[in-house]
Amino acid sequence: MRGRCIAEGYQSVAAFPLMGPDGPIGCLHVADPKPGRFQGSEQTVEAACRLAGRIILRHQASEREHALLEAIQAALLPSTPAQSAHLEVGVCFASATDAARIGGDFYDIIELGRGRTLVLVGDYSGRGVESAGLAARARYTLATLARDTTTPAALFAAANRVLRDSLPPTRFVTAVACLFEAGCTTVRVALAGHPAPIVLGPEGTREVEGPHSLPLGTMPDTDYRDFQFTLPPEDVLLLYTDGVSEARRGESLFGLEGITQAWRDAHPCGLERLTCAICEASGAFRDPDLPSDDRLVLALRTRPTPDARG
Repeated sequence: MRGRCIAEGYQSVAAFPLMGPDGPIGCLHVADPKPGRFQGSEQTVEAACRLAGRIILRHQASEREHALLEAIQAALLPSTPAQSAHLEVGVCFASATDAARIGGDFYDIIELGRGRTLVLVGDYSGRGVESAGLAARARYTLATLARDTTTPAALFAAANRVLRDSLPPTRFVTAVACLFEAGCTTVRVALAGHPAPIVLGPEGTREVEGPHSLPLGTMPDTDYRDFQFTLPPEDVLLLYTDGVSEARRGESLFGLEGITQAWRDAHPCGLERLTCAICEASGAFRDPDLPSDDRLVLALRTRPTPDARG
């Protein structure tokens, strides 16, 4: 570079290292046609290069982290907006902004044929990039096994056997599975250590009652059980992860009370807006001095069948 500058007639040529915390990360070359152009300014330029080196490193790290978080989100959430022929769906996902704190929230909507739709929401117990990768494995395990099982409980029993052998010790997956059938108001549900669904309707909000079982991957031969409840067409079924309900302020949790208030404040609105309103209210409730967590909210409402509309 110095030789090229001299050959092109530049009289002043200088090179300054761009310094990172562990040494040079690059070099700044400057040239001017006048002689002695940089004399007396060397210390100022060197100081600027030390500062610039740190800024460049931070910018590169930020871009790498952003790309990493986008890849993780793509692995945990469907690549296209949630769609179902028989269900109206709204989803909102608020990610922890720090890759070290990112959790393992995921969901899936799987069309099983013959008018049957399976909806899954889950949460892997770990934190960080490696844990998010294992959460993606859990999501794909559940989606694969769903094709060969007939009920949510049977799905969880099969997934528990697989994940028990593939997850690290002390790690587990909580999940809720809801099976819908076209034209039917009865929903079949199984819970694996996950918060129970909430029904939002004209009569207010209520938590769906049913048996809770252990998270997936904890104990062999866990007994997972189905239960059923009726979801009228005008009611909304809300599935969520504990990053929503366990947002903390002092000794208080956001919980069912916070979800109910967010529903009242947002109603009436579409399902997408409703899920975002609950995510935002939960995030605003959390003490900013506490670590952030992923928050996932999924809302469902059954679509009327052609016969019902006719």
